Formats: sequence, C-alpha cells, structure tokens
Amino acid sequence: MQAAVNAKQQKYVDAAFEKELAKLAEEGQRAALRDAFRTPAAKRNAEQKRLLAANPNLNISGGLLYQYNQAAATRSRSCRPKWPPNGAEAGRGIPGRGERGAGPGAGERVFHRGDYRQPKGQFSPAT
Repeated sequence: MQAAVNAKQQKYVDAAFEKELAKLAEEGQRAALRDAFRTPAAKRNAEQKRLLAANPNLNISGGLLYQYNQAAATRSRSCRPKWPPNGAEAGRGIPGRGERGAGPGAGERVFHRGDYRQPKGQFSPAT
C-alpha cells in the first residue's frame, strides 16, 4: 500500500519538476538537469551535483511538494493509509488503564509524596 502512495507522490514530484525545468533552464541544459534529478543522490557525479546546486528550485521532493503544487500535495496526503487512533484497537499496543490486571488485587497504588518505595494505599481504577 505504501508503494502505491510513493508512486503517486513521485508522479506529482516529476510533474512539478518538469514545470520548474521549463521555467528555468534553456533547452541545452534540460537533459543534463533531468538526468541529474533522476539519478539517486548517492550516485550523482560532481557535475550533476554542481548543476543541481546551481538550480536550487529544481530540488523537489515529496516533502517540498506543497510549495510547488498545493493541490497535488493534498491529494498525495489523502492517499496515505488511515491508522487507528490508538494501537489497542488494532489488536496490538499497550492496554489502557483498567485493562491491566483483571484478577483480584489489581489496581492502582498511592505513594507517599510520589516515592514508589513508600506505598500508602491501593485503590481500584474507575471504569
């Protein structure tokens, strides 16, 4: 599911890049800038890094998409999976208060001045 979201976001990033590329660069540099943008950052050579550094408006990523195309950024965000508000609903996570111990003697403790080494009393949680 995340792969589909990433593919859609990349489509919007590519469209924003092409739009900015048409504004900035002259025809001769477009191919070199396009190759530099599509090359992963770790594999770029010095010339590609220099080209992209000289044109910072072409450094577009999914996190910066809202600056170039607000509608596409909103659509991209709406495709993300909706997570449950709390992990216990999904069958995983930390149980809430009162779910901890169902047996006898389960409950909360009151400590003298908050010191866990000096318990004062015990009470059952309000449910």
